[in-house]
Amino acid sequence: YNVMLALNYLLIVKFNISNEIMRTRVEPCMLVSPVLIALSVATTAIVMDYIQPSMMWCWVNPFHNKAGELSWMIIMFVYAPIWVITVIVTVTMIIVYRAVLAQENRMSKYLVKGEQVSRKMSLGVAKQACWYVGSFYITWVVPFVIFIGTRLTMQGEEAEKAYYSFYLTTSILSPLQGFLNSLVYFRPKYVKQQELKRKRKKRETRVTALMTTRASDATARDLTVRASELTASDVKAPDVRASDPVVCE
Repeated sequence: YNVMLALNYLLIVKFNISNEIMRTRVEPCMLVSPVLIALSVATTAIVMDYIQPSMMWCWVNPFHNKAGELSWMIIMFVYAPIWVITVIVTVTMIIVYRAVLAQENRMSKYLVKGEQVSRKMSLGVAKQACWYVGSFYITWVVPFVIFIGTRLTMQGEEAEKAYYSFYLTTSILSPLQGFLNSLVYFRPKYVKQQELKRKRKKRETRVTALMTTRASDATARDLTVRASELTASDVKAPDVRASDPVVCE
């Protein structure tokens, strides 16, 4: 399903597929394909008796063979698809980012001389793509790296005991896939709300500064008016009488 979502972004952004075609032709196939693939893998594993107790759940047992050899079944139907999906999702997000970047470069031709190209759109797509791919990496790639590292460094019963870290990590991260994906999908709305709050706060700051400036101007004008109202008649001149002696030096 992660691959289908990535391809959905690719078809819309890169190839400009219309909403009508996406809704009537593409999306039904995208919704049915993951279900059919999952049912095919599960049915094949059940028929071949590869679903067995595997520590914390019934799964394709990695040590189906009594000799402790790694089963080709888990490689073919679990780990190989994980890496294929990882590559497809990563490459798709890179293509989407490059498509947006190319669109910005084409728009730069119409800029006024001296005006810089805005990379806001491509930067936003790059961040969202990293979040989208990162949630998949955390859920599947991290446990797989632990599994491979344990498998390459240990053998036999020692390896089986060391797989506790793999099962523990998988049991914690795998159920978080839906939660992490929801964070990715809700993130654009959150970022938009934060941007609106910053703009509102900036606008309020400007209004406050303007009101303060106007209040200061009003106070200055008031003082000027009061000073102008002080005429010569308001200032008492010293009384000079005729009988007062005049001192001449």
